[in-house]
Amino acid sequence: MFTKKRPLPPCLSLFGFVGLLLANPLPSYATNGADYVALRAKNSCNRQLSYAIVQANPPSYNGQVMELRGAVGGMVKGETLGIVLNMPDQSFVNVDVPLNEAEWLQRLSTPIVRVLVKVESAGIGNAVPMKVLAIAHDSEVGAIESAQEARAREYERRSEGRRRSEARSALSRVQQRSQLASRGGVNRDIPVTADVQKLTEYYAPKLGTRVRECFAPYLRFIANYNHRLNMSTAALITANLLFFADRYDVDPRLAVAMIIAESGFDPMSTSRTGARGLGQLMPGTAQSLGVSNSYDPAQNLDGSIRYLRNRLDLFKEKGAPGGGIGIEQIRLAMAAYNAGAAAVKKHGGVPPFRETQAYVRRVESLYRQLSGQ
Repeated sequence: MFTKKRPLPPCLSLFGFVGLLLANPLPSYATNGADYVALRAKNSCNRQLSYAIVQANPPSYNGQVMELRGAVGGMVKGETLGIVLNMPDQSFVNVDVPLNEAEWLQRLSTPIVRVLVKVESAGIGNAVPMKVLAIAHDSEVGAIESAQEARAREYERRSEGRRRSEARSALSRVQQRSQLASRGGVNRDIPVTADVQKLTEYYAPKLGTRVRECFAPYLRFIANYNHRLNMSTAALITANLLFFADRYDVDPRLAVAMIIAESGFDPMSTSRTGARGLGQLMPGTAQSLGVSNSYDPAQNLDGSIRYLRNRLDLFKEKGAPGGGIGIEQIRLAMAAYNAGAAAVKKHGGVPPFRETQAYVRRVESLYRQLSGQ
């Protein structure tokens, strides 16, 4: 795997669910698990909120819906059934349930319940004024959630199988063609050999003078990084990475760092969100870049490195020495590659998204190591 001992040479200077709801409209209040879960989804419940969070500044959460979970610690019957809900953090909350919806609660001894509430602008009795939308047994809701999670896992398992099968078929078609379908890339016959010298003799002359001498060390690095690649595929990836890095004037070490962070040099890689190939291009992005097959290493690298060049240009640092690329420009460009340029501009830098910040740190770290820093 990756080590810092041998930095790479620079080479360059630089569903029918809606119909179901219409046929069976949801009640405005729920006391059973199924209706509770449906109302929770309908009201866009913020599952990240807690009573303690909202309590710190209730007006900031006015109108938002959250879920409470606790044990019924006491009841007071009046015009409504007032319930004292004992929370896991040892605090308690008072909730009011309509009498006609609360008979089952009165027959049970300290059940654990889920309560769906909407934060309101004014009210009495709690530090957080709120309206109860639904209440149900925790066990009922939990059973439904477990079933939903099992279905989601099975769907994801089947979807992943289909994606992998599609990727394998696409890559197989690329490898079997005598001519690689790329726009100006390394598009000659693909040699089948594990001999680095022969592969270098074949591919290096097809590359520009700035990157020609880099082919062998980059091939060895990529092949060693992803041992599942055969040498012919590793050579194809290496040649096109260097070719398009040269064409779009991108430091190939940065391109390598980006591809490692995106796919680990797996041309068949498909994310859960549908990003595909070496540079993890989303279908819409691939289409805008003219990439018809994201599993084709040449097409993907063409689109990914061209897209990276565009991100670098968007965040070009003024006064960079010799027009070079600074590390801050790289950080912003990589953030834009991951989260979009609009997010970077909106936040005035790397967005406060955990995934994006981790991605930027990884690419920057890899790039520094590949550069021997």
